[in-house]
Amino acid sequence: MPNNDIKIKELPLVAIIGRTNVGKSTLFNRIIEEGKAITSTMPGTTRDVIYGIPVWRGKNFSIVDTAGLDIEGKNELEKNILRQVERAKKEAEVIILILDLQTGIMPDDRRLLNGLVNQKKPFLVVANKADTKKIRNNLESKEWLNLPVKNILPVSAKNGAGIGDLLDAIYDSLKKLKIQLPEAKTEKTIKVSIVGKPNVGKSSLLNSLLQKEVAVVSSMPHTTREPQDIILEYGEKLITLVDTAGIRRKAKVEPGFEKMGVRKTITSIKRSDIVLLVLDAPEPFGVQDKRVAQLCFEARKGLIIIANKIDLIKGEDWHKNLIYRIHQFFPFLDWAPILYVSAKTGEKTKKIYDTILEVDENRKKELDARELELFVKGLSRQYKPLKAKGVRHPYIFGTKQTGSNPPRFTIFIREKTSVHEAYLKFLSKQIREEFGLLGTPIVMETQDLKI
Repeated sequence: MPNNDIKIKELPLVAIIGRTNVGKSTLFNRIIEEGKAITSTMPGTTRDVIYGIPVWRGKNFSIVDTAGLDIEGKNELEKNILRQVERAKKEAEVIILILDLQTGIMPDDRRLLNGLVNQKKPFLVVANKADTKKIRNNLESKEWLNLPVKNILPVSAKNGAGIGDLLDAIYDSLKKLKIQLPEAKTEKTIKVSIVGKPNVGKSSLLNSLLQKEVAVVSSMPHTTREPQDIILEYGEKLITLVDTAGIRRKAKVEPGFEKMGVRKTITSIKRSDIVLLVLDAPEPFGVQDKRVAQLCFEARKGLIIIANKIDLIKGEDWHKNLIYRIHQFFPFLDWAPILYVSAKTGEKTKKIYDTILEVDENRKKELDARELELFVKGLSRQYKPLKAKGVRHPYIFGTKQTGSNPPRFTIFIREKTSVHEAYLKFLSKQIREEFGLLGTPIVMETQDLKI
């Protein structure tokens, strides 16, 4: 069922297309000025369409990197990739066709160019890999002069030559369409990464949350390689959803694309405000699940556990059993809310948005100093602090919130004493329940106080 509360932030779209290995992803990264898309000399590196928002002349537009269009669609994955690329072409206002100035014009290049010439949509032709003056002279050869277009823009995605001219051409093309480009703004968004081991349904969940197919879904593991960002508006809040590659144990991570994808996933977790940890609910949890959960825990991010594929679970007590399994396997995440969803059917996925907003608010809470002080004092009188080492018993003189996002508290204790870690965890749990800090880790520190 469509969710009318969700509004994907729409910007004028420019699509980069071309055959494999002509430098589309390198050009995309150069234009958006960050290494979002994985680049490699091996063909077929890009699978998902990857979106970015560049800034030029103080204006924003959206640009999308796509997979090579010389794949044949022989299997489920390739068919999904081609469908994604065709959708990007259809939705784009302007298309950029990338050709390789070093290897020359290939039959697939001519096929793609002829297709653009015969349609009404504006397009630009870019001759990439024009890294030197000698290579740029190739544009004067008969092969290039006989192409059915007049203006071909030489650029080097590698060293940045010609990128400004290309951005000017994109800007002018959008203006000719009388598209009003929005002013570039640095709007604060809630960054949410979707993580989990391979094949738990992360991309399906992203598509379900957006009611739109933006990520390639396949039964083959490791379909997703590059994290991709989608900005949307929900409840007057901007949320950036990031689909990520699955993480496996280091011993099983193969070099190359998968290793790069895992590295970017870890970076995505660190840059996030909140992480959605996706679990395959019908299956037993394993070492890979615990490894991903540990990364989320160590990053001290807001966390929501997503128990996916509930449509495949049978039995009257499945809900009770699933809660028990999660708490038993991930005892260190007892502070994270658990949502039970089916990305495939869309069941209960809308609740994820409301929980994201709740967890984001909890991470930023500034507690009333007086109420916090009285609450912890009362606890310490009822439940005496446990010592960690030494012979002197600790005494709590006071408590102060010293930070937020995540909440951070300092407990002031008697000089030359220590508080047991278990007691600090107890305090964290009690503070979370009393002041409503669900979904966020709490950092507890102690400080000696000389009296």
